[in-house]
Amino acid sequence: MKDTQVMFPLTKNALLLGELEGKDVTEEAVESLVAGANAKTIGHAFEQVYAAKRSFPYIGPGMTYRFDSNFMEVWAAERERLKRQPV
Repeated sequence: MKDTQVMFPLTKNALLLGELEGKDVTEEAVESLVAGANAKTIGHAFEQVYAAKRSFPYIGPGMTYRFDSNFMEVWAAERERLKRQPV
């Protein structure tokens, strides 16, 4: 299962990230990795997303890096934009 990742948040400051084809390493996460993990979590959430603070890093529509408290509004606008696109 190439390119498979499993993410398991441990605390607000720790995330266990496993890759089936990855290397055995432990590393400090740079902000872009945190933003990507947050975006994946938000993208796969059903109805609720919890965060320790209102503002946090995430990857928004168009792969834009964001650090704000507007993720609900940003993603709602993106969903509406996608609904209006022709299939």
